[in-house]
Amino acid sequence: WRGQWLKLSGETKNVSGFDAKSLDEALQQGISLLVGAAAADSSYRYGGPAISDTEGLVWVGSVDSLQDYASVMQFLENVPNVGTVYPKEIGVTTMVFAVLPRAALRDIENAVASQSWVRRTIPSMGDSSSGMADSADLALELDR
Repeated sequence: WRGQWLKLSGETKNVSGFDAKSLDEALQQGISLLVGAAAADSSYRYGGPAISDTEGLVWVGSVDSLQDYASVMQFLENVPNVGTVYPKEIGVTTMVFAVLPRAALRDIENAVASQSWVRRTIPSMGDSSSGMADSADLALELDR
């Protein structure tokens, strides 16, 4: 993949070219540009270091901004025993993340209990934009 990301902010224009081996890597570079990171996380690999290829699905509601997305990704990646996290489905204000190994879902649930900005919930039944909400193993909601 070869392309260019363009970030417009007021009168500021930031252009960043990229070469990537996969679409996932290209998206990671674009997201890094948008959230202000200096460069894409070089340790990011689709499939990551997880020892199991069975994924667990985490539905997250009230993801209203790119900063919310980045906060959720960082939180999930930093939970002990989580090997890999990647977005599986993106809705208007919801996301479904795949987590590997699936066994790390319990660790995520435990980590959420000590946070004030995120809580367990059930997926919104009215979320017609999410085809995977019913399949999620864990549902979280960002608190405002």
